[in-house]
Amino acid sequence: MRFYAVILLFSAFVFSCSKKSVEGLYQRKFETIDLKSNFTFSYVYRIEWVKKKSEGRWKNVGKNEVVISSQYDVDSLPVKVIERDGNIEGESIFKMIPEGIDSSLRKGLQYELFLNGQSYGRQKQGEIKVRKPSDLASVKIRIYVDKNILPFPPRDSVSTETYRVQSTQSNSFEVHLTLNADMFYYENISNDTLKVKGKKLYWASKGNPPYKKNN
Repeated sequence: MRFYAVILLFSAFVFSCSKKSVEGLYQRKFETIDLKSNFTFSYVYRIEWVKKKSEGRWKNVGKNEVVISSQYDVDSLPVKVIERDGNIEGESIFKMIPEGIDSSLRKGLQYELFLNGQSYGRQKQGEIKVRKPSDLASVKIRIYVDKNILPFPPRDSVSTETYRVQSTQSNSFEVHLTLNADMFYYENISNDTLKVKGKKLYWASKGNPPYKKNN
């Protein structure tokens, strides 16, 4: 019993040392990545008006090696959809309700509606009227931003997840989604591996030079 207790204590000690050896703020020109002690990370790239950012979680996968993933996927944003039978003859209404966004940015948004994977065009109005297919099974929306309102976003659009329609009788859809300006500057990161050697951090997908730890 004592033997197993020693093994557990030793494993915990090794894990603690490994965690402390990798956590910290790393920098290179225009970029920083912060591996925080609570297993969250933040990444920022900025050069004058151009910027990219990401936030999420990291975990140890080996000695001085971690994997990071973004908090959310801006190509599959969660939505809450309220379906109704609106008694509308021949048409369906899709009303977009972006939440958490200021009014000036709201005016610069355009919405592209996909029904069963097919595009039904892009409109600036938050309410789209279309003749929906009789076998409507899925709804997805891509949101575009006017670059005259939001300067130099690295991506011109974000997208919702694919919503599965609950009733073929529904012809009024109220689509609620949380949206903010930062999402157009967001970089999706999924299971990227980082390696730390001494005070240098190597991020394969970002290439050289390595990031240096800021003491």
